[in-house]
Amino acid sequence: MPRKTAGPEKPPTLAEDVYAGVEIGVQHDLGPWIETPRSTRVSRFRFDHLQRQLQVQWTNGKGPGHIYENVDYEGYRAFARVASKGKHVNSSLNGKVYRKMEGEEDFPSNEKRKGIGSRLRT
Repeated sequence: MPRKTAGPEKPPTLAEDVYAGVEIGVQHDLGPWIETPRSTRVSRFRFDHLQRQLQVQWTNGKGPGHIYENVDYEGYRAFARVASKGKHVNSSLNGKVYRKMEGEEDFPSNEKRKGIGSRLRT
């Protein structure tokens, strides 16, 4: 009996959207959460390399945060390295399309991704 050969491999799905209103099967490649203990507004953030989204969570604890759409890698780097994250949100990110992050969107990070360090010394 001839052996069956597998078809082309599908790239790994690192996380899939499974909540109402969002297309099932959307792939993500999320970097690790980066904590911002010196920020009075931003608690932590991370970048989705496949979807080009910046996820930001707030220090006030009001909801899980926001997802900013169409952020390129350089925009993510600029956000990671700016001294005042809150001012950067107001000046640059609020001009982008964004939405509230749903609780179900807190997908696991890709363990192979490394975060970007800040230029600030702690």
